[in-house]
Amino acid sequence: MQVRFVLDRAGMLLEGAIVRGSGHAVLDEEAEARLRRASPYPRPPAELPGERRKFTAPIKFILPV
Repeated sequence: MQVRFVLDRAGMLLEGAIVRGSGHAVLDEEAEARLRRASPYPRPPAELPGERRKFTAPIKFILPV
């Protein structure tokens, strides 16, 4: 699974989306919820230009067998 998200200079989540789903709706919904719950994120260093930072990251769920 992979997510894309955009943060502002204060570390607040502006956008978040699933780029590559897990194949399970409940896990995809949880990944989106995690993006929202983690906000605010750490602020980017002041020397980085721009008002927004874009990220793409994997999310891995480990389910009990």
